[in-house]
Amino acid sequence: MLYCELLHAQTPNCSTAKIGRYELDSPKSSKTIIIRTKLTQTEINDALNYEATYQVIWLDSCKYQLKNKRLIKGDPILAGQPSDIYIVEILKIEGSKIQIKTSSNFSNKTIERTLTKIVQ
Repeated sequence: MLYCELLHAQTPNCSTAKIGRYELDSPKSSKTIIIRTKLTQTEINDALNYEATYQVIWLDSCKYQLKNKRLIKGDPILAGQPSDIYIVEILKIEGSKIQIKTSSNFSNKTIERTLTKIVQ
């Protein structure tokens, strides 16, 4: 039994979730499309008329920072501050579902969400 628990507690193979297109559904902000490359992440939300890009810095195989946000379109209040940094940790990958935990350097709040990888 202990072996089974240890097996399930292992770190996921996050390499499959580093680059690609993802969808995040949220009751508050509707659907956000996330496009992540090796160096950048772009977020697009048509319902909010919002688009922004971030620099991606991988801290380890399953954790990365989003920083240097550039608001392309949307309400200027969504631009945040130049010093804002998000830390995203990939917790679990099951098929096309990726569970993440997001924290930041400007809030004590931590949010867990599930992304769906968009297969093209």
